[in-house]
Amino acid sequence: MNRKKGRDVRGVGVFLLWAVLVSPSVTWGKVLYGQENLKDIPVRSGPSSQDKVIASLRPGQEAFVLGDEGDFRLIVTPKGLRGYVLKSHLTDTSPAEKRTQEVEQSALQKTSVLEELVQTRDKEIAALREEQSRLETARQQAEARAQQHADTVARLQSQESMRESMEALNWFLAGAGVLLVGMLFGRIWGGAARKNKRSSLAV
Repeated sequence: MNRKKGRDVRGVGVFLLWAVLVSPSVTWGKVLYGQENLKDIPVRSGPSSQDKVIASLRPGQEAFVLGDEGDFRLIVTPKGLRGYVLKSHLTDTSPAEKRTQEVEQSALQKTSVLEELVQTRDKEIAALREEQSRLETARQQAEARAQQHADTVARLQSQESMRESMEALNWFLAGAGVLLVGMLFGRIWGGAARKNKRSSLAV
């Protein structure tokens, strides 16, 4: 029984909260400003012109709205005082000074963002230049190594060509030597044979 009663109470509370939030006459939680064309805006203890003035708002001063009652709004002043102010004495347009400050602040923020972008771009450009310099150095080193390899290949080819020439010359000299030895041997052998023949004829 108590649980059911508790659910009913919560349901009524939720309904009332929903009704307050969606009601168009409620401006709770909104920040308004004192009209700039007025000198001092009276803040009263109650929602009527006969109620006592307990404070005042300066033109353009902020007021935190708690709710509406007839032609009055229940507000909280910047000093934390609760009171009522005529709706016509408040506006949702911020004062020119505040708007100027907001514009200046926005401009400063945009300037800061642009400066950060410029710094980021400069860093990226510097990084790209450094990378380009590194690649150029690597290219020069690769070209130098390629030239060294080409020189080594040319030297090896020259040495191989000289070796082949020397080998051919050695083979030629060897062949000529063999031929010369054969000729000498043939001449010696032929001379000895002729001498033996003469000796046999003489006998």
